[in-house]
Amino acid sequence: MIIEKADHERYAKSFNSIDGLAQTVRRLIQEVEVLKSILKESGLWNDGQYRKAITERFLADFNSAGMCSYRSHSDYCYSLDEVAFLKQRFQASEDQIKAFTREADYLSSLT
Repeated sequence: MIIEKADHERYAKSFNSIDGLAQTVRRLIQEVEVLKSILKESGLWNDGQYRKAITERFLADFNSAGMCSYRSHSDYCYSLDEVAFLKQRFQASEDQIKAFTREADYLSSLT
């Protein structure tokens, strides 16, 4: 894949300004709405199940009791770097982490 100047400028605009971040968030909201509509059309969406899950998530984000309470917040996993995310979210083994790191290092060397 060849990255052109326009691609780099779009990326910089998206993540280096408030307007760019707002546009990115709006785009993500569109993605979520499209996915919800596909689930509804497929008969896989359940309002009761969604309400229960989102309410539990909201309540968990208010919980600050106990050690490492920040881990119960829904934004926690998104604040982790890739390796920490793989370890925490998927319990990736050291071999899997090494393989990921090798691949990431290789891909980074291509640019």
